[in-house]
Formats: sequence, structure tokens, C-alpha cells
Amino acid sequence: MVRPDPIPKSNRLGIEFLDTELKLAHTFMDSAAISQYADRIMQSHKDAQIAYRSVLHFLPRLKLSPEEQIDFDRRLEALRDRLVEAGVQP
Repeated sequence: MVRPDPIPKSNRLGIEFLDTELKLAHTFMDSAAISQYADRIMQSHKDAQIAYRSVLHFLPRLKLSPEEQIDFDRRLEALRDRLVEAGVQP
């Protein structure tokens, strides 16, 4: 019996993970924007920064379609802009 190649599934799972990570980072930024507590704002910004850096680190290891690459680039740019606007080093 021939086993299916695990790489495509692994790649798809990696893409889904990074998609979730980006969504979570934007959620952290949203949370920071509405919080009234400085410590919570700082923690949310830090969490968004960590997620941003994780996506940047792992994204080059995956094989994305041209459409997926454009989508990730656009969302990463939006997150980077939000971080900079909040005074956070991406």
C-alpha cells in the first residue's frame, strides 16, 4: 500500500496555522484599541507583535499559491501598519 505524501497536508496545516495566527494578532490589536487599562494594552500589543514575528518566521517555509501569498502579504502589511501606529516595533 502506497502512503500519501504528508508534505502537502503538512503545508496546508501550516498555512491554516499562520492564517489563524494573523487573525489572532489582529484580535489582540482590536482588544488593545478598546482597552482602558495600560497593562492590558501593552500585553495585547506584545502578543500581536509576537504573532506577527512568528508568521514572518514560518511563512517562508511554506509553499503558498500566488493568491495566498498576496493575501498574506496584504494582511501582514496591515498588521505591521497597526503595530507601528500603536508605537510598537514590528
